[in-house]
Amino acid sequence: MGIIFVPNAFAEITISDDATGGDCATIGTWDSASRTCTFTSDLTEQVTVGANSLTLDGNGHTLDGQGNCSEGTVYGIHFNARTTLVIKNFIIKNFCDGMNFTNSVSNSILDNTITNNYREGIDIENSNDNIISNNVITNNAR
Repeated sequence: MGIIFVPNAFAEITISDDATGGDCATIGTWDSASRTCTFTSDLTEQVTVGANSLTLDGNGHTLDGQGNCSEGTVYGIHFNARTTLVIKNFIIKNFCDGMNFTNSVSNSILDNTITNNYREGIDIENSNDNIISNNVITNNAR
């Protein structure tokens, strides 16, 4: 009997509040004092935010889902039940939804370009008191 390897069709990077920022150290630089992950490269994976009071600075880098919406690369950036996040300076394209957040309060989405996603640019569910400012959101299906 041989071993069958099934490739992971859904890759995900998780940013959290620990010594390395979760997966931040693999895709950028982590500043634990300011709780900031600054990206240093483009990605094709979904970024999930796994803690409150973090800053994700895309630093002008691109999150590109490469059109794999039906294969599970659902969101460029995703968070659920989070507060006081700052998400800024990203180019997010070719995901099912560019960004998705649910049950989240008092977050700031600033200075991003969110374009060419197959559903929403930003999908917000059951969330309030969030600031969405100075973003360019174009050419998304809805």
